[in-house]
Amino acid sequence: MGAVIARRNQPAFLMEGDAGFMMHLAEFETAVRYNIPLLVCVFNDQGFAAEYHHYRKNLGGHIDVVQIPTPDLGKVAVALGGRGALATSTDELRRAAADFVANPGPMIIDVRVSREVASIPNRRRYLGEEDQ
Repeated sequence: MGAVIARRNQPAFLMEGDAGFMMHLAEFETAVRYNIPLLVCVFNDQGFAAEYHHYRKNLGGHIDVVQIPTPDLGKVAVALGGRGALATSTDELRRAAADFVANPGPMIIDVRVSREVASIPNRRRYLGEEDQ
């Protein structure tokens, strides 16, 4: 948010995972209070992605402890006074992003993703895969 203010309120984009975002959710209220043009896309697999792949592969599949249901973060954004959307398809994501571009302001897009698709670092670290 400091970067947005330093750049004279030019819109900014933050990409975050759901667990990380939940740890600093209160900061979104600051963006609302000061009407900071910040788009937060939360890539939400409803769990701890790295731990999920580690537990599944190396610890006998005890994945229940790393699956954490999260609320609709788009509705949470609205409850905090901002704008928000839940995107479960690329079309919904596209529409929500277009809404932000048309009217920049504090907004969260809760982008639901599959926890079954590991990121490249997690593929290397937990699944023993190299770049393809």
